[in-house]
Amino acid sequence: MTAPRGRRMIRLLGWLLTPVVVWAASFLGGWVVAIATSADRGTIGIIQLTVGAVIGGTVGMLGWLVVMRRGRAEPDVTSPEGKP
Repeated sequence: MTAPRGRRMIRLLGWLLTPVVVWAASFLGGWVVAIATSADRGTIGIIQLTVGAVIGGTVGMLGWLVVMRRGRAEPDVTSPEGKP
């Protein structure tokens, strides 16, 4: 049996939001590293900011994929007894 239409739309919206979530995580990761390391030394600061953004984006993407895949497991609506 397929998921109800509303649930499918929510999952579709969640997958469409994936790039926004990853962008926000990379932005946050870059700023956290920049603030933590006082990235005010020119080229080294840019490199630190970039590394923080890549790490933040990767962690954000993996976390979001875990969240999205967790909603994938749908309960079995038919049981052997015929009860939902």
